[in-house]
Amino acid sequence: MYKKRRIAKKANLQQMVKKRILAVSMLAVAFLTVLGVGSYINRINAEAAGGDCSDNSIIRCGISNYNDLTAKYDQNATGDIRAIMDHYWIKRTLAPGTHVFEGISNNKGEVIANGRVVATNSSSIGRTNFGYGKRISIAGRTYYENTHVGGVAFKPGTTQLPVLVVLDDQGNFKYAIIKSCGNPIYAVPVPPPTPPTPPKPPVTPPTPPATPPAPKEFARCESLKVNILDRTKFEFIVSYKVENTKLQSVTLVIEDSNGKTTEKVINAKDVDAESLKKNQVKYIYTQEQVGKYKVSASIKPTTEKFDNCKKEFVVAEEDKEVVCEISTKNLNKVITKKEYEEDQKLEVGKRKYSKNQSDCEEKPVEKKENCEVPGKEHLPKDSPDCKEETPELPKTGGMTIAGALIGVTAITVAAYYYLNSRKGA
Repeated sequence: MYKKRRIAKKANLQQMVKKRILAVSMLAVAFLTVLGVGSYINRINAEAAGGDCSDNSIIRCGISNYNDLTAKYDQNATGDIRAIMDHYWIKRTLAPGTHVFEGISNNKGEVIANGRVVATNSSSIGRTNFGYGKRISIAGRTYYENTHVGGVAFKPGTTQLPVLVVLDDQGNFKYAIIKSCGNPIYAVPVPPPTPPTPPKPPVTPPTPPATPPAPKEFARCESLKVNILDRTKFEFIVSYKVENTKLQSVTLVIEDSNGKTTEKVINAKDVDAESLKKNQVKYIYTQEQVGKYKVSASIKPTTEKFDNCKKEFVVAEEDKEVVCEISTKNLNKVITKKEYEEDQKLEVGKRKYSKNQSDCEEKPVEKKENCEVPGKEHLPKDSPDCKEETPELPKTGGMTIAGALIGVTAITVAAYYYLNSRKGA
């Protein structure tokens, strides 16, 4: 009896285990079925919403906004999303000063956002080789770049794709990404249009003051310098001064020893701006004929002649030099070329001749005032010793005064005893 009960109990236990295994198996099948159906439904929903879930998409089924891009960047589901975004300078989050716009990329290669074309010649990358793309490598993986110009990268019947476009605070294109597939776009930025200059508010002109007298025009030739460039070539430098007017021209008149003259006119418009700023006009003159010449300069708007704008110069014979003799200030000393070369071998302070006209010009002597203190007239006025000297009082210390008092006292005592001794006598 006991044995039958144990057999029956064992059979019931086996039956219970089978039922539980069957229930768990059915639950697992149901769970997997629901999971598969859910995944299928999610994919269908994504595709219905415009997402590209094909193998060509960089981010499977795409993104809706920049927060989606940040999440996909962090997930890095395919292991290469971060590298791809970094390659195209696409930031995980918006960089300071940048703004994201909803835009489109069309089959003309244009990227349009914020009401204008922000980039041209666009192309995007994908994972699939369709036979017309450019092969590129990013972080060791291969991708394919397809141009948007002509629409070959688009599905048949598609002329444009929604994109997220990022511009800086000046409206310059930074980067873009296709929303449906997360594929980055490479494009050539188009600078934003220059904003129109706002109109200036009208200004009421002030009441004009009484018309002052016209400023007096003034023009004068200050100096003429003749620099010897070589035996037959000379540089004329005319320095002038003008007030309340502008230089119009400089006229140079060159006269030879027979009185024959040649006139050269240099118009202000032919003079470089740097020379005009210095109130100078330079002219290079060449004369092959040996002899003595005179040159004079006059300027317009005045035609007045000035003696300090007249100079003489000499065209020397072959193997001779025209120099300035430093000791005599002679500007047109003619010596042999050998004499000049020997002279130039000396130290600078010992040379007799120079081709630099300024070496023969009188140097202005700076006049210094002498000291006015009697006995110090030989000193300059700004000398620290140029000052009245206060007589020094005798120095008396405490010991000196004490010694004097002792001496006076001793004399007084001696005189007293002397007088008393005389009385006793």
